[in-house]
Amino acid sequence: MEIITPRLLLRDFTPHDAQAVHAFDADPELTRYRGGGQITEEDTRAFIQRTQQWLQSEPRPIYALAVMIKEQDKMVGVVGLTITERDAGQAELWYRLSRTFGRQGYTTEASSAMLAFGFTELRLHRIAALCHPDNVGSRRVMEKIGMQYEGRLRENFLNSDGTWRDSLLYAILDHEWQAKSAASHSVKLCRWERRAIRRS
Repeated sequence: MEIITPRLLLRDFTPHDAQAVHAFDADPELTRYRGGGQITEEDTRAFIQRTQQWLQSEPRPIYALAVMIKEQDKMVGVVGLTITERDAGQAELWYRLSRTFGRQGYTTEASSAMLAFGFTELRLHRIAALCHPDNVGSRRVMEKIGMQYEGRLRENFLNSDGTWRDSLLYAILDHEWQAKSAASHSVKLCRWERRAIRRS
């Protein structure tokens, strides 16, 4: 599967992507927002193996896509949708981006594309996202793509050192996304996505 945006190509992972993923995913600054601990090469290979299993499942439980900068043909992150309640049309958005390519709007662009995919192709009703309370950058991404702050989940996440931490909850509904996209370029982006998905 491929989703094309103005600057990015979002594509399924292949078994050969482990090294490229590990190059940014093992960054301690990123892992501290994901519970801490060191991400080993074995951890990254296991993640790639899981992506291949998800590809073979029908329907897919998780859509995990590599974030590629088209002009450089370079992988800079991962973005995904986890289907949490299929019958209720609910999913969770998640993403990670190399710090080297931060503050350039790539995470916002990739996340916007995944919302469009979720609401148009998967016919979802609600997409939520969680982040570490101190992760200001992630909170800004959620707000930029139209998600609303819904509250703080107390000690819902277990860190690698055995301590608990809170998470901030954001979400957007299908009719909210439709209203937002009707007044922006998201409608055009959505058409590109659907055309790209049919080719895969």
